[in-house]
Amino acid sequence: VKIEIFLDIRHPMADKSTCYVIIGTPRSGSSVIAGVVHNLGIPMGNQLLPACEHNEKGFFEDAEFIGVHQLMYGTIPDLFEDAKFNNHETLKPAYTNLIRKRCTNKKWGLKDPRMVLVLEYFYSCLENCNLKIISTQRPINQSAKSMMKVVSVNYRQASEIIGRYEVARLDTLLWAKNNHIEHIIVPYEELMTSTKETVNKIAS
Repeated sequence: VKIEIFLDIRHPMADKSTCYVIIGTPRSGSSVIAGVVHNLGIPMGNQLLPACEHNEKGFFEDAEFIGVHQLMYGTIPDLFEDAKFNNHETLKPAYTNLIRKRCTNKKWGLKDPRMVLVLEYFYSCLENCNLKIISTQRPINQSAKSMMKVVSVNYRQASEIIGRYEVARLDTLLWAKNNHIEHIIVPYEELMTSTKETVNKIAS
């Protein structure tokens, strides 16, 4: 008993929850990855955004987190122009409480294209919770062409939007590396052509 108590004191975070965050540019397969995670038994949210004709199996995005992130950074695809960088502290109590609720799960997932912008702040609000990152990766031109099919933008506009997300994604991965946060990268082509192997990679 004394040994168990000693270990509890030395390692108070031994029973931490783990959050799996999916990041990536729009139209890069992040919804597929989030669906895989969800079907592996890791809940992506209590109230998920509904599917649509362009994403028939669903986005697997938590509506409560999406709502807060929209207040922080605006809507997609114009969030870079609409960004609201001055209200983080105002929203922090609600944001922290939302994270705490999710951390009652041993494992849980989160996906929102804005995570490449908000992840560092999100990490600062985590309490008693590990963070693991799964990043999709797709060439900008491919994602831009895919975006043109679902959003009223031309190729140049789509490329600029995707390009900004890509820069933010790479910055986020560099931050994760520098902070020794576990992360894996899933190329879109690999996801499409070697689906079973990719699912096994994520599951492990």
